[in-house]
This record gives sequence, C-alpha cells and structure tokens, in this order.
Amino acid sequence: MAPYDFVPNVQCSFPVKCHPLYSFIRPRLEDWAATLEPGHGEGNPKSRKCLVAEKRVLATCMLIPVADDARIENMCKLACWCFHVDDILDDLQGLGADSGDMPLKQYQRFANRVSELLEASVNQVKLRNLKTVMGLEELLAHRRVLVGVFVMETLMEYGMGFELQDDAISNQDLQEAESLVADHVSCVNDLFCFLVDSATGDTQFNIVHTIMCGNSDSKGFSFEYAADKVHKLVQSIEHRFKKLCENIRRSSCYNGAMEAYLEGLSHIISGNLEWHRQTGRYKLKQLWKTQVPTISWSVDLIVLMLSTGIRKHNLLYLLPCHAMAPASILNSPSLPSSSCGGLVVFFELLS
Repeated sequence: MAPYDFVPNVQCSFPVKCHPLYSFIRPRLEDWAATLEPGHGEGNPKSRKCLVAEKRVLATCMLIPVADDARIENMCKLACWCFHVDDILDDLQGLGADSGDMPLKQYQRFANRVSELLEASVNQVKLRNLKTVMGLEELLAHRRVLVGVFVMETLMEYGMGFELQDDAISNQDLQEAESLVADHVSCVNDLFCFLVDSATGDTQFNIVHTIMCGNSDSKGFSFEYAADKVHKLVQSIEHRFKKLCENIRRSSCYNGAMEAYLEGLSHIISGNLEWHRQTGRYKLKQLWKTQVPTISWSVDLIVLMLSTGIRKHNLLYLLPCHAMAPASILNSPSLPSSSCGGLVVFFELLS
C-alpha cells in the first residue's frame, strides 16, 4: 500500500499552484534547513534524506505561491523554523538530540524541561504583544523557567555521571534550591543586560526595570535604588540557597550523588556571574537613542559599580542636552554635532 492510500480521495475545487522560484531556491534552502537539524546533517545522510523528503520548502511555495519573488526565500526560512519548533515539541530524539547513555527517566525529565522552556518562550511572546506588566514576584516566577536553568540542571546531572533518585528529586528543599539558582541567574542577567534592554526598549521582562517602575502607590524609583535592591536580592538568594543545602545534607536522601549535585548547583551560580563579567554580549560601544522608558532617573551620570561584577568603566551617561555634559564627554569625537531633542542616551562602554 502506498504511504497515503488509507486517506480518502479528498478533492478540491481550487487549482494547485507553486511559486515559480521553487526549483531555483529549493537546493539552497534545503542545505540551510539541514543546519537547523543536528540529526539531519552531513554526518547522517539517511536522516538528511528524510528531511529532504519532507519537502518543507515545497510546502511554503505551494501554500503561498503568489508571494513576492524578493520575499519567498525568507518566508521559506521562517516556515522551516516552524517545522523545527514543532519537531522539538514532538520528539527531541527525532532531532538528533540522542539520549545516548542518558538514563531513560533522566532523559524524560530533560525532555519535559525543554518542553516547559519552549512553552514559556511562547507565552512570553504573547505577554510581550499584550504589553503585560508584571510585579516582581510574578516576573521572577515567569523568568524561573524561561532562563533555562532547569534544563541545564538536568544536563549537569547527566554530565557528571549520576542520576538522582526519586526521593531526592521530590525533596522540597532541593526543589526550592533549584528554583533559587534560576532566580539568581535571572537577577544577575537583568543587572548586566539592563543597558542593552533599555537601549533597545526591551525592558518589559527586566527585573531592574520592573522595580524602577514601582507600583500604583509610587512614582517610580531611580536606577541606583533598583539595582541595589536586585543586588541585595541576589545576596539573599545565595544565603537562602546555602541554608537549604545544609538542610539537604541532614536529610535521608543525602548521599555522594546529592553532594555532587549541590556543588554543581553552586557552580551554576558562580559560573553564570563570572560569564556575565567576561562576555561581550551585554556591552555597547556607542549607542544613541532619543527616547528611554518613562521611569524616574535621578542622576545625570550613573556609574555601574555594583559588586555583581559590572566594572566601573562601564558608564551610562544620561544627557538631557549638551550643556549638562561633562567637558570630557563634549570633547569626545563620537559625540554628534547637534542634540536630538528629548532625552539622549549615550553609552561609552570600554572593553
């Protein structure tokens, strides 16, 4: 029986069309799509053949055959991403994320956490489109899954060569400790990426910005206040994490594997902080912007010198006009010859 002989002979009264550039763009796009799928690459020709057989490029060219020639290729790429995400949700192994020697129950936990991460990512897109404003606790809970630490914790367990037993996994102190690690990572990330988020206007899910906005009973707070509050939150999270580790070490589920896992969790905390100090991901050389979020800025010059690791030469200048700028800034060759009106944000971040 042919693959689809079981399907009724469904008829359609509309004509079938295909975009005229299909044959021209197909080979290049199939090569590109294969790079998204680790299991379909050159090292796995059989799986790659299956990917080509799915005719994902053809799907877009037949579903939207009248698209502009200049846009059809990008449309096909976006559609391939949709296939890619759908595959992830359905089957991680189908993507070539082979469990290998990962124990089955451990792999199932890993797959579930990946699915939760993807679901949270989709939910964030919805919240962003709705311009949803969250309070601090709600935002922390939202970021807890989205930051991806739960996925890394399961990978760490596998990578270190042990599998936590059911009584350990269900231990409430351990579950809280895992959540605290995620909260620590979220807070550190939002401190370091605040400049970039502010410059791009993407502060909706930044914890520092949320504190600055205040609530219905306040007019908002300065960056210094918010950053200090997040800094203290980071310290309290680490303190609580240590107390929970002490409790776990006195519990009946404590053993050598648990000790290794607790140490691994502490490495996530310290490693994430140090990575943020070293990465160039959140540094801006020069950036001008004519508007910033309407929050209460109390100073003209903010020097980010928190012990969280933002170095003192990372400066954010808030200049309402050139007249308020220090002479050293006025003499900067990168300063434009005229003010743009409104609040100007100038970043001079030295590497």
